[in-house]
Amino acid sequence: RKISGTESEKLPEGFFDDPKKDAKARNVEYKDPKDEEWEKFQQIIQEETKCKVYEYVVKDTLLKCKVYEYVVKDTLLKCKVHEYVVKDTLLKCKVYEYVVKDTLLKCKVYEYVVKDTLLKCKVYEYVVKDLLKYLINFKVMRRGPGLASVDRSRITKEKYAAKGTELADVEISYMIKQLDAFKHYLEDFAAKHQSDIKKNPEFRQHFQTLCAKIGVDPLASSRGFWSEILGVGDFYYELSVQITEVCLATKNKNGGLIAINDLLRLVLKGRGKSRQDISEDDLIRAIKKLGVLGSGFKVLPLPGRTLVQSVPTELSVDHTTVLQTAQKNGFTTVSSIVNELKWDKNRVQNILDYLIQEGMAWIDTQDTKEVLYWVPGFFPDIT
Repeated sequence: RKISGTESEKLPEGFFDDPKKDAKARNVEYKDPKDEEWEKFQQIIQEETKCKVYEYVVKDTLLKCKVYEYVVKDTLLKCKVHEYVVKDTLLKCKVYEYVVKDTLLKCKVYEYVVKDTLLKCKVYEYVVKDLLKYLINFKVMRRGPGLASVDRSRITKEKYAAKGTELADVEISYMIKQLDAFKHYLEDFAAKHQSDIKKNPEFRQHFQTLCAKIGVDPLASSRGFWSEILGVGDFYYELSVQITEVCLATKNKNGGLIAINDLLRLVLKGRGKSRQDISEDDLIRAIKKLGVLGSGFKVLPLPGRTLVQSVPTELSVDHTTVLQTAQKNGFTTVSSIVNELKWDKNRVQNILDYLIQEGMAWIDTQDTKEVLYWVPGFFPDIT
Protein backbone atom coordinates (compact mmCIF):
# COMPACT_ATOMS: atom_id res chain seq x y z
CA ARG A 1 0.00 0.00 0.00
CA LYS A 2 0.99 3.62 -0.36
CA ILE A 3 2.61 5.40 2.56
CA SER A 4 1.12 8.77 3.39
CA GLY A 5 3.15 11.90 4.08
CA THR A 6 2.67 11.74 7.84
CA GLU A 7 3.71 8.12 7.89
CA SER A 8 6.83 8.79 5.79
CA GLU A 9 7.93 11.44 8.24
CA LYS A 10 7.53 8.92 11.09
CA LEU A 11 9.60 6.23 9.34
CA PRO A 12 13.06 5.86 10.87
CA GLU A 13 16.17 6.04 8.76
CA GLY A 14 17.16 2.61 7.45
CA PHE A 15 13.62 1.28 7.50
CA PHE A 16 14.22 -0.12 4.04
CA ASP A 17 17.36 -2.03 3.18
CA ASP A 18 17.72 -0.22 -0.09
CA PRO A 19 19.02 3.27 0.80
CA LYS A 20 17.48 4.85 -2.29
CA LYS A 21 13.98 3.45 -1.48
CA ASP A 22 14.46 4.39 2.15
CA ALA A 23 15.25 8.04 1.22
CA LYS A 24 12.29 8.07 -1.20
CA ALA A 25 9.95 6.71 1.45
CA ARG A 26 11.06 9.37 3.88
CA ASN A 27 10.82 12.10 1.17
CA VAL A 28 14.54 12.90 1.58
CA GLU A 29 17.02 13.48 -1.23
CA TYR A 30 19.27 10.54 -1.58
CA LYS A 31 22.99 11.24 -1.25
CA ASP A 32 25.69 8.72 -1.86
CA PRO A 33 27.95 8.49 1.24
CA LYS A 34 31.02 8.38 -0.97
CA ASP A 35 29.94 11.59 -2.71
CA GLU A 36 29.31 13.24 0.65
CA GLU A 37 32.70 12.10 1.87
CA TRP A 38 34.33 13.38 -1.36
CA GLU A 39 32.60 16.77 -1.00
CA LYS A 40 33.73 17.03 2.61
CA PHE A 41 37.26 16.10 1.53
CA GLN A 42 37.22 18.78 -1.18
CA GLN A 43 35.94 21.39 1.29
CA ILE A 44 38.72 20.52 3.72
CA ILE A 45 41.32 20.74 0.92
CA GLN A 46 39.94 24.12 -0.21
CA GLU A 47 39.99 25.49 3.32
CA GLU A 48 43.56 24.31 3.87
CA THR A 49 44.62 25.76 0.50
CA LYS A 50 43.05 29.11 1.35
CA CYS A 51 44.80 29.09 4.72
CA LYS A 52 48.15 28.36 3.09
CA VAL A 53 47.58 31.07 0.47
CA TYR A 54 46.74 33.58 3.18
CA GLU A 55 49.79 32.43 5.12
CA TYR A 56 52.04 32.95 2.07
CA VAL A 57 50.47 36.35 1.39
CA VAL A 58 51.05 37.40 5.00
CA LYS A 59 54.64 36.14 4.92
CA ASP A 60 55.32 37.87 1.61
CA THR A 61 53.80 41.10 2.94
CA LEU A 62 55.93 40.88 6.08
CA LEU A 63 59.02 40.17 3.97
CA LYS A 64 58.31 43.20 1.79
CA CYS A 65 57.77 45.30 4.89
CA LYS A 66 61.15 44.18 6.21
CA VAL A 67 62.79 44.89 2.85
CA TYR A 68 61.25 48.36 2.77
CA GLU A 69 62.38 48.87 6.35
CA TYR A 70 65.96 47.93 5.41
CA VAL A 71 65.79 50.18 2.33
CA VAL A 72 64.55 53.09 4.42
CA LYS A 73 67.23 52.47 7.05
CA ASP A 74 69.92 52.22 4.35
CA THR A 75 68.66 55.44 2.71
CA LEU A 76 68.64 57.24 6.04
CA LEU A 77 72.15 55.95 6.75
CA LYS A 78 73.37 57.18 3.36
CA CYS A 79 71.73 60.54 3.97
CA LYS A 80 73.52 60.79 7.31
CA VAL A 81 76.82 59.82 5.67
CA HIS A 82 76.33 62.45 2.95
CA GLU A 83 75.40 64.96 5.63
CA TYR A 84 78.60 64.18 7.54
CA VAL A 85 80.64 64.42 4.33
CA VAL A 86 79.11 67.79 3.46
CA LYS A 87 79.67 69.06 7.01
CA ASP A 88 83.27 67.83 6.96
CA THR A 89 83.88 69.47 3.56
CA LEU A 90 82.36 72.75 4.73
CA LEU A 91 84.46 72.59 7.88
CA LYS A 92 87.63 72.04 5.86
CA CYS A 93 86.71 74.92 3.57
CA LYS A 94 86.21 77.17 6.58
CA VAL A 95 89.53 76.03 8.04
CA TYR A 96 91.31 76.80 4.75
CA GLU A 97 89.52 80.14 4.60
CA TYR A 98 90.63 81.02 8.12
CA VAL A 99 94.20 79.89 7.40
CA VAL A 100 94.38 81.97 4.22
CA LYS A 101 92.83 84.98 5.95
CA ASP A 102 95.24 84.63 8.88
CA THR A 103 98.22 84.36 6.54
CA LEU A 104 97.07 87.35 4.49
CA LEU A 105 96.57 89.33 7.70
CA LYS A 106 100.10 88.46 8.84
CA CYS A 107 101.44 89.44 5.44
CA LYS A 108 99.68 92.80 5.67
CA VAL A 109 101.03 93.31 9.20
CA TYR A 110 104.58 92.57 8.03
CA GLU A 111 104.05 94.82 5.04
CA TYR A 112 103.00 97.67 7.32
CA VAL A 113 105.97 96.96 9.60
CA VAL A 114 108.40 97.08 6.68
CA LYS A 115 106.83 100.26 5.31
CA ASP A 116 106.91 101.84 8.76
CA THR A 117 110.56 100.86 9.22
CA LEU A 118 111.54 102.27 5.83
CA LEU A 119 109.62 105.43 6.59
CA LYS A 120 111.44 105.80 9.90
CA CYS A 121 114.76 105.28 8.16
CA LYS A 122 113.93 108.01 5.68
CA VAL A 123 112.78 110.31 8.48
CA TYR A 124 116.03 109.71 10.40
CA GLU A 125 118.01 110.30 7.23
CA TYR A 126 116.28 113.65 6.62
CA VAL A 127 116.67 114.63 10.28
CA VAL A 128 120.38 113.85 10.23
CA LYS A 129 120.87 115.74 6.98
CA ASP A 130 118.97 118.80 8.26
CA LEU A 131 120.86 118.66 11.55
CA LEU A 132 124.19 118.50 9.73
CA LYS A 133 123.26 121.43 7.51
CA TYR A 134 122.13 123.46 10.50
CA LEU A 135 125.28 122.72 12.50
CA ILE A 136 127.55 123.46 9.58
CA ASN A 137 125.80 126.76 8.88
CA PHE A 138 125.86 127.61 12.59
CA LYS A 139 129.59 126.89 12.89
CA VAL A 140 130.38 128.89 9.78
CA MET A 141 128.33 131.83 10.95
CA ARG A 142 129.82 131.73 14.46
CA ARG A 143 133.46 131.02 13.75
CA GLY A 144 133.77 132.47 10.31
CA PRO A 145 135.84 131.01 7.52
CA GLY A 146 139.28 129.55 8.21
CA LEU A 147 141.26 126.32 8.26
CA ALA A 148 140.34 125.47 11.87
CA SER A 149 136.67 126.16 11.17
CA VAL A 150 136.77 123.98 8.05
CA ASP A 151 138.42 121.13 10.00
CA ARG A 152 135.87 121.36 12.77
CA SER A 153 133.04 121.38 10.26
CA ARG A 154 134.48 118.36 8.50
CA ILE A 155 134.93 116.45 11.77
CA THR A 156 131.42 117.37 12.94
CA LYS A 157 129.97 116.33 9.61
CA GLU A 158 131.79 112.99 9.75
CA LYS A 159 130.53 112.35 13.30
CA TYR A 160 126.93 113.09 12.39
CA ALA A 161 127.25 110.99 9.25
CA ALA A 162 128.56 108.11 11.36
CA LYS A 163 125.69 108.56 13.80
CA GLY A 164 123.17 108.61 10.97
CA THR A 165 124.70 105.45 9.49
CA GLU A 166 124.51 103.79 12.91
CA LEU A 167 120.81 104.67 13.27
CA ALA A 168 120.12 103.46 9.73
CA ASP A 169 121.94 100.19 10.46
CA VAL A 170 119.80 99.67 13.58
CA GLU A 171 116.60 100.21 11.63
CA ILE A 172 117.75 98.00 8.77
CA SER A 173 118.69 95.20 11.17
CA TYR A 174 115.25 95.48 12.76
CA MET A 175 113.65 95.28 9.32
CA ILE A 176 115.77 92.24 8.44
CA LYS A 177 114.63 90.52 11.65
CA GLN A 178 111.01 91.20 10.74
CA LEU A 179 111.51 89.81 7.24
CA ASP A 180 113.26 86.72 8.66
CA ALA A 181 110.35 86.17 11.04
CA PHE A 182 107.89 86.52 8.18
CA LYS A 183 109.90 84.06 6.08
CA HIS A 184 109.87 81.63 9.00
CA TYR A 185 106.07 81.88 9.33
CA LEU A 186 105.60 81.44 5.59
CA GLU A 187 107.88 78.39 5.53
CA ASP A 188 106.00 76.88 8.48
CA PHE A 189 102.71 77.45 6.70
CA ALA A 190 104.03 75.86 3.49
CA ALA A 191 105.46 72.85 5.35
CA LYS A 192 102.27 72.39 7.39
CA HIS A 193 100.01 72.43 4.31
CA GLN A 194 102.44 70.66 2.00
CA SER A 195 100.03 67.88 1.03
CA ASP A 196 97.18 70.34 0.40
CA ILE A 197 99.37 72.51 -1.83
CA LYS A 198 100.39 69.46 -3.86
CA LYS A 199 97.02 67.70 -4.14
CA ASN A 200 94.42 70.50 -4.05
CA PRO A 201 94.56 72.72 -7.16
CA GLU A 202 92.31 75.39 -5.63
CA PHE A 203 94.41 75.61 -2.46
CA ARG A 204 97.59 75.71 -4.59
CA GLN A 205 96.12 78.63 -6.57
CA HIS A 206 95.42 80.60 -3.36
CA PHE A 207 98.94 79.87 -2.15
CA GLN A 208 100.43 81.08 -5.45
CA THR A 209 98.32 84.26 -5.23
CA LEU A 210 99.51 84.83 -1.67
CA CYS A 211 103.15 84.41 -2.70
CA ALA A 212 102.67 86.79 -5.63
CA LYS A 213 101.27 89.52 -3.34
CA ILE A 214 104.41 89.48 -1.17
CA GLY A 215 106.84 89.15 -4.06
CA VAL A 216 107.79 85.49 -3.57
CA ASP A 217 107.93 83.24 -6.65
CA PRO A 218 108.19 79.52 -5.82
CA LEU A 219 108.88 78.82 -9.50
CA ALA A 220 111.84 81.16 -9.79
CA SER A 221 114.39 78.39 -9.20
CA SER A 222 114.44 74.61 -9.11
CA ARG A 223 116.64 74.76 -6.03
CA GLY A 224 116.09 76.15 -2.59
CA PHE A 225 113.41 75.92 0.07
CA TRP A 226 110.31 75.82 -2.17
CA SER A 227 111.66 73.07 -4.39
CA GLU A 228 112.86 70.97 -1.45
CA ILE A 229 109.72 71.31 0.70
CA LEU A 230 106.94 71.56 -1.89
CA GLY A 231 108.51 70.33 -5.10
CA VAL A 232 106.53 73.00 -6.97
CA GLY A 233 109.46 73.85 -9.22
CA ASP A 234 109.77 70.30 -10.56
CA PHE A 235 105.96 70.01 -10.68
CA TYR A 236 105.52 72.97 -13.04
CA TYR A 237 108.59 72.05 -15.12
CA GLU A 238 107.17 68.57 -15.63
CA LEU A 239 103.76 70.04 -16.43
CA SER A 240 105.35 72.36 -19.02
CA VAL A 241 106.90 69.38 -20.79
CA GLN A 242 103.52 67.58 -20.86
CA ILE A 243 101.81 70.70 -22.25
CA THR A 244 104.44 70.93 -24.98
CA GLU A 245 103.95 67.28 -25.92
CA VAL A 246 100.16 67.64 -26.16
CA CYS A 247 100.36 70.84 -28.23
CA LEU A 248 102.84 69.32 -30.67
CA ALA A 249 100.78 66.12 -30.99
CA THR A 250 97.56 68.04 -31.80
CA LYS A 251 99.08 70.85 -33.87
CA ASN A 252 98.24 69.20 -37.19
CA LYS A 253 94.56 68.99 -36.11
CA ASN A 254 93.97 72.37 -34.47
CA GLY A 255 96.54 74.54 -36.25
CA GLY A 256 98.34 75.46 -33.03
CA LEU A 257 95.26 76.80 -31.19
CA ILE A 258 93.66 74.64 -28.50
CA ALA A 259 91.07 75.47 -25.86
CA ILE A 260 92.37 75.42 -22.28
CA ASN A 261 89.72 72.90 -21.18
CA ASP A 262 90.65 70.50 -24.01
CA LEU A 263 94.32 70.88 -23.11
CA LEU A 264 93.53 70.12 -19.45
CA ARG A 265 91.59 66.99 -20.43
CA LEU A 266 94.42 65.67 -22.64
CA VAL A 267 97.11 66.42 -20.07
CA LEU A 268 95.11 64.66 -17.34
CA LYS A 269 94.62 61.69 -19.66
CA GLY A 270 98.37 61.47 -20.26
CA ARG A 271 99.29 61.90 -16.59
CA GLY A 272 97.21 58.93 -15.39
CA LYS A 273 95.06 58.54 -12.30
CA SER A 274 97.95 58.07 -9.85
CA ARG A 275 99.36 61.57 -10.40
CA GLN A 276 98.25 64.61 -8.44
CA ASP A 277 95.31 66.62 -9.74
CA ILE A 278 95.82 69.82 -11.72
CA SER A 279 93.65 72.77 -12.74
CA GLU A 280 93.48 75.31 -15.55
CA ASP A 281 95.33 77.78 -13.32
CA ASP A 282 98.26 75.33 -13.11
CA LEU A 283 98.33 75.10 -16.91
CA ILE A 284 98.34 78.88 -17.28
CA ARG A 285 101.22 79.25 -14.80
CA ALA A 286 103.24 76.54 -16.55
CA ILE A 287 102.62 78.13 -19.97
CA LYS A 288 103.78 81.51 -18.66
CA LYS A 289 107.01 79.86 -17.54
CA LEU A 290 107.44 78.57 -21.08
CA GLY A 291 107.39 82.19 -22.26
CA VAL A 292 111.10 82.50 -21.41
CA LEU A 293 111.81 80.20 -24.38
CA GLY A 294 110.26 82.64 -26.84
CA SER A 295 106.86 83.40 -28.32
CA GLY A 296 105.99 79.79 -29.08
CA PHE A 297 103.49 79.34 -26.24
CA LYS A 298 100.99 81.95 -25.15
CA VAL A 299 97.61 82.20 -23.43
CA LEU A 300 94.91 84.02 -25.44
CA PRO A 301 91.96 85.06 -23.23
CA LEU A 302 88.81 85.45 -25.32
CA PRO A 303 85.28 86.31 -24.15
CA GLY A 304 83.84 83.07 -22.77
CA ARG A 305 86.87 80.97 -23.76
CA THR A 306 90.63 80.76 -23.22
CA LEU A 307 92.92 79.49 -25.98
CA VAL A 308 96.52 78.28 -25.83
CA GLN A 309 98.70 79.28 -28.78
CA SER A 310 101.58 76.95 -29.65
CA VAL A 311 102.60 78.64 -32.92
CA PRO A 312 105.76 80.81 -32.75
CA THR A 313 104.14 83.99 -34.02
CA GLU A 314 102.86 87.25 -32.61
CA LEU A 315 99.09 87.76 -32.84
CA SER A 316 97.89 91.35 -32.83
CA VAL A 317 94.60 92.66 -31.50
CA ASP A 318 93.16 92.42 -35.04
CA HIS A 319 94.00 88.71 -35.28
CA THR A 320 92.45 88.00 -31.88
CA THR A 321 89.30 89.96 -32.76
CA VAL A 322 88.85 88.02 -36.01
CA LEU A 323 89.27 84.73 -34.13
CA GLN A 324 86.48 85.80 -31.76
CA THR A 325 84.04 86.04 -34.66
CA ALA A 326 84.50 82.28 -35.33
CA GLN A 327 83.78 81.17 -31.77
CA LYS A 328 80.08 80.47 -32.20
CA ASN A 329 80.04 78.36 -35.40
CA GLY A 330 83.70 77.41 -35.74
CA PHE A 331 84.01 79.36 -38.99
CA THR A 332 83.75 82.92 -40.27
CA THR A 333 83.52 84.82 -43.58
CA VAL A 334 84.80 88.09 -44.95
CA SER A 335 81.32 89.60 -45.22
CA SER A 336 80.33 88.64 -41.65
CA ILE A 337 83.51 90.21 -40.27
CA VAL A 338 83.01 93.36 -42.32
CA ASN A 339 79.39 93.68 -41.18
CA GLU A 340 80.17 92.96 -37.52
CA LEU A 341 83.39 94.96 -37.08
CA LYS A 342 82.83 97.61 -39.77
CA TRP A 343 86.33 97.06 -41.12
CA ASP A 344 87.69 97.48 -44.62
CA LYS A 345 87.53 94.33 -46.76
CA ASN A 346 91.25 94.41 -47.61
CA ARG A 347 92.12 94.64 -43.91
CA VAL A 348 89.98 91.59 -43.12
CA GLN A 349 91.36 89.59 -46.08
CA ASN A 350 94.98 90.29 -45.03
CA ILE A 351 94.28 89.06 -41.50
CA LEU A 352 92.60 85.86 -42.75
CA ASP A 353 95.46 85.19 -45.18
CA TYR A 354 97.93 85.50 -42.32
CA LEU A 355 95.96 83.05 -40.15
CA ILE A 356 95.84 80.57 -43.05
CA GLN A 357 99.59 80.98 -43.60
CA GLU A 358 100.28 80.18 -39.95
CA GLY A 359 97.96 77.16 -40.02
CA MET A 360 95.47 78.62 -37.53
CA ALA A 361 92.64 78.75 -40.09
CA TRP A 362 91.51 76.54 -42.96
CA ILE A 363 89.91 77.77 -46.17
CA ASP A 364 86.75 76.11 -47.52
CA THR A 365 85.72 76.91 -51.13
CA GLN A 366 82.91 74.33 -51.37
CA ASP A 367 80.23 76.84 -50.42
CA THR A 368 78.75 78.37 -53.56
CA LYS A 369 77.88 81.71 -51.95
CA GLU A 370 81.08 82.68 -50.14
CA VAL A 371 84.43 81.29 -49.03
CA LEU A 372 84.39 79.93 -45.47
CA TYR A 373 87.34 80.23 -43.08
CA TRP A 374 87.33 77.50 -40.43
CA VAL A 375 89.27 77.72 -37.15
CA PRO A 376 90.09 74.13 -36.07
CA GLY A 377 90.77 75.26 -32.52
CA PHE A 378 87.02 75.87 -32.17
CA PHE A 379 85.95 72.50 -33.54
CA PRO A 380 84.04 70.41 -30.95
CA ASP A 381 86.05 67.36 -29.79
CA ILE A 382 88.75 67.96 -32.41
CA THR A 383 91.23 66.02 -30.30
